[in-house]
Amino acid sequence: MTKEVMNAQELAEYLGLAESTVYKKVEYRQIPFTKVGTLLRFPKWIIDRWLTERVVHPDKSLYEEFERLHRRYHLEQLLKARGVDPASLTEEQLLDELRLAIAELKAELKAGTE
Repeated sequence: MTKEVMNAQELAEYLGLAESTVYKKVEYRQIPFTKVGTLLRFPKWIIDRWLTERVVHPDKSLYEEFERLHRRYHLEQLLKARGVDPASLTEEQLLDELRLAIAELKAELKAGTE
């Protein structure tokens, strides 16, 4: 169980770092800390907030690329299920197949609501 206020050794264990790394981070003011006399102390809630503020999120373009690939995969699967090889189609043929598939899906949806 993690204490609410940790010393350097406990913080190192909590963060999975070497204790010497904790001291370096303190020296370079890279981590929040407080001093009680000469003793370093690290309130858990402050460390947790500090960690949360440093979360790195993937670039938005990565999500967009994944979305594009996901849509393409499902489009290819739809065409293959219809017996069509998407790689063998011209752009115009591909658009015609998509229009046909969309029309069929709309008809299925309409029939399902009646």
